[in-house]
Amino acid sequence: MVANIGWALTANIVGLIWPVITAIKQKHFVKRDDAVYCGISLIVIAIGLIIENPALKLWQLPLYAYPLVVGILGIGLVVKREKIGQKILSGWVTALIGLIVLIMQFAS
Repeated sequence: MVANIGWALTANIVGLIWPVITAIKQKHFVKRDDAVYCGISLIVIAIGLIIENPALKLWQLPLYAYPLVVGILGIGLVVKREKIGQKILSGWVTALIGLIVLIMQFAS
């Protein structure tokens, strides 16, 4: 079973490590560096999907588009010191997006 796990699935599981850790340790405030690392995790998940399974779709859009757009947009907002960027890339939101992608990968 472990040998059959694809690269994208492995990237998704590894990409979920930091958002889950961040979600557990944060209570009310998301630090900017944690938000950036969560955004990078989403970009890693998207790259894994692009390389291995670009045909997966959600609502007529490629599945990799969602974590890629959220990751890039969130990092851009965090760098501009916008509070919404920290909310978009909080550990809970990032872990939820990664979990949805992981479930869709297992379902396909």
